[in-house]
Amino acid sequence: MKTLLKWLGIIFAVLVGLIVILVAAVFIMSNTRLNKVYSIQVESVAVPSDPESIEYGRHVATIRACIDCHGPDLGGRTMLDDPMIGQIYTAT
Repeated sequence: MKTLLKWLGIIFAVLVGLIVILVAAVFIMSNTRLNKVYSIQVESVAVPSDPESIEYGRHVATIRACIDCHGPDLGGRTMLDDPMIGQIYTAT
């Protein structure tokens, strides 16, 4: 009987050890993926400021209904203000 309990204890200890190692490995792998840093080259974008381009942008914002959520000046606004749900603001 003592031998059986001894072997059950050893098997239990090995299983607990394997579970601890597995949890540690998953934690380390997920932590590595979450903290990965990507280097991205910044590219400058030429934004046209001539009247034709501005009018075309206004036209696109109107037909795609951007103005409905972001406001007439696209500066963002409160989209939802409900005490039961919360406040949702649109991006600027």
